[in-house]
Amino acid sequence: MREWLSILIEYAGIYFLWANILYGVMFLLAFLAIKRRSKKKINPENLPSVSFLIPSFNEEALIVETIQTYLALNDIKKEILIIDDGSKDATLKVLKNFYQLQLVEEKSDSKIYQSITHPSLKVIGAPHKGKAQALNIGLSLSQYEIVCTMDADTIPNHLGIMRCLNEIGLSTKTIAVGGVITPMNGETISENQVKTYSKRTWLVTQQRLEFLRAFVCERLGQGLIQGTVLISGAMAMFRKEALQQVGGFPTHNLTEDFAVIMNLRKHYKQKGQIKIIPVHTGWTQVPKNCRELTIQRTRWQIGLIQTLSKHTPMIFNPIHGAAGMIIIPYMWAIEVFSPIVELATYILLPLAWKHDLLHSPTVLFYFGAGIAINLFITMAGLHLEQKYIQRIQGPRHFFSYFWTALTAFFGYKQFLSVVRFFSMVRMLFKRSYWRASVREEIAHSPR
Repeated sequence: MREWLSILIEYAGIYFLWANILYGVMFLLAFLAIKRRSKKKINPENLPSVSFLIPSFNEEALIVETIQTYLALNDIKKEILIIDDGSKDATLKVLKNFYQLQLVEEKSDSKIYQSITHPSLKVIGAPHKGKAQALNIGLSLSQYEIVCTMDADTIPNHLGIMRCLNEIGLSTKTIAVGGVITPMNGETISENQVKTYSKRTWLVTQQRLEFLRAFVCERLGQGLIQGTVLISGAMAMFRKEALQQVGGFPTHNLTEDFAVIMNLRKHYKQKGQIKIIPVHTGWTQVPKNCRELTIQRTRWQIGLIQTLSKHTPMIFNPIHGAAGMIIIPYMWAIEVFSPIVELATYILLPLAWKHDLLHSPTVLFYFGAGIAINLFITMAGLHLEQKYIQRIQGPRHFFSYFWTALTAFFGYKQFLSVVRFFSMVRMLFKRSYWRASVREEIAHSPR
């Protein structure tokens, strides 16, 4: 048993080391993407028009403040479609009162309202069928060729939206574009910019670093090699025709944002370009306690496996380019199987300690190097984001982020591994999982 235990521990160390090396390669590609970012000024008159599709379900706490940030996007020809997905609270009532909505059309399963005070704003009242179906309703009613899906708790960044519109307007081959999203919990917004930063809790700060690693350290690199397979549903821009070609947003998947990009990849192969560009496109709320985080990550993990399982023919298929040859296998190896390997390692470590196997310099090297690589990339990514993407002057919260990133290896990552593992167990019993998120009010400073 001692021999087998030694072999398993060493292979676990090799897995984590190579996972971090691959992560490092993605970061280097992301660094190149940031350095190659466009610095040209954008002429608003040359930008295409856009239809914002914003599904809402029980969003009375923040829906008005969110819409105000979209109405404030000057220099952009737009329409704003709020699709109320059968809210059980006063969301629709609040919208009717605040924006003086007038019923202009009634269909069998929905009602279309037009704002008297804001001609660019429409609200669609529909029965509750889920976010994907709400987006499809908005897609069918949109009037412009470019559509931008946004979550109801996402605050758009004016410059980021303009750069995405510019990018998708440069070539008809570009069918989807996204950027960098940042968590926002308790901050004060003024003129679509965060003006006052709240003191984030440890849990929220951990998620802030997760978003950083996902967007800046990984997805920008994937975009550079044309391997993007996921654009966050918090802000994603599409050609309407491309979405119609794949039947809109999949309604039987817990992560419709991931599923629709994979469908576009499968349909267009390498003929259509899907991009993540190094611009900040908005702020979004994240779970503020472990219960909400568990609900979110369970949904994400199940949706991840649902989508990847439906597209197994794309694995190592050169017709799909870097997405098929590199990124999808990487997601299977890292995103799907890592919880199993991590939990197995946590079980093996006490046994290895008991059999006096943890004194091996090789084992310590594998695990120590993995932590060091991950920590270095996280802090380097934070520097790149603050300097080149958000353009924050000075190392704001830099040192506090360092300690938060270090402590992630002693509790937070283990918690997520357990949540993701039991999400897969839940899938085996074919239990559905969807719950509404709890929202916080968005504070606006006086203008």
